[in-house]
Amino acid sequence: MKNENVLFSFLYLGCSLLGNIGYKASRCLTIGRNLYYLLKVSDCNYNNKNKNGRQL
Repeated sequence: MKNENVLFSFLYLGCSLLGNIGYKASRCLTIGRNLYYLLKVSDCNYNNKNKNGRQL
């Protein structure tokens, strides 16, 4: 998850340099990021395993 946070941080930084267009792009990026994490959490819930790989 750390790599995704770094990626989104760089994308936000790039959007902030674009001004008004970047503001709109960052709004879309926020929605996309939220959907990404929502779907990723759903995948983890189906797995039902903790960090050690044991069944919960």
